[in-house]
Amino acid sequence: MREQHKHAIKVFLVRSVLIATLLFALSYVDSIREPLSRATTFVAAPFWAGYQYAIDKTSAIKNIFVGKQKLAEENEMLYRMLETARIHLIQSSTLQTENAELKTLLKRHEISGGMLGAVLSRPYYSPYDTFIIDIGAADGIEAGNIVFSEMALVGIVEVAYKKTARVKLFSSPGMEIEVSVGGRRIPALAHGLGGGSFQMKLPYDISIKEGDAVFYPSLESPLIGVVKVVKSKQANPLQTILFQTPKNIWETRFVMVVPQFLFSSEE
Repeated sequence: MREQHKHAIKVFLVRSVLIATLLFALSYVDSIREPLSRATTFVAAPFWAGYQYAIDKTSAIKNIFVGKQKLAEENEMLYRMLETARIHLIQSSTLQTENAELKTLLKRHEISGGMLGAVLSRPYYSPYDTFIIDIGAADGIEAGNIVFSEMALVGIVEVAYKKTARVKLFSSPGMEIEVSVGGRRIPALAHGLGGGSFQMKLPYDISIKEGDAVFYPSLESPLIGVVKVVKSKQANPLQTILFQTPKNIWETRFVMVVPQFLFSSEE
């Protein structure tokens, strides 16, 4: 019984010492906690400030990059919108031009038996002073048919293939065509110079001036060209007259093909 009492006293003493030691340690830690915390904060403050500065700068750079990228995307979108509008405008203008050309062509050449065709290739892309058109023998086109642009008589079908035809322009070098000039329809022989240009010679005493019209000699009298230059010298009994098709021949996009027999001679 006595031994048990001693053991209980020892246990109580050990526990008391441990509790006292723990309380002392806690008291000591509390005494250094605040200075240690201050020291840690003092040492770490520049690092935290640098870290925050780096984060702020990174965020700013990112915002600048995102802003520039967004601006570039908006510029690209605006460019595409403008390009689309420009294309629509060109298409609309092209359709209006084609519509006007076709109306003019049909109005000027309301001839029974005529057939409308599109020009597939023209000088630069086909043999000099020839057209390739998108109608041929399968459409009733034959060699010798007369060919009009929307402004004038321009040539003759040289070869008719099955689905296309080759048109030789009257302005082809070496080509000769009878014409009549001016209001008095003065007869002359025109020589092709190429590219829609012609040359003819008339007696010096015949009055010809720039702007006079040149016609094909038939009852219909279709226009062939307009006088551009008149060269004359008193010592020369002949005057040289240069004329051209009323429109740049290379800009022709549509033609009307007509059988030659539909044109009756003036004689």
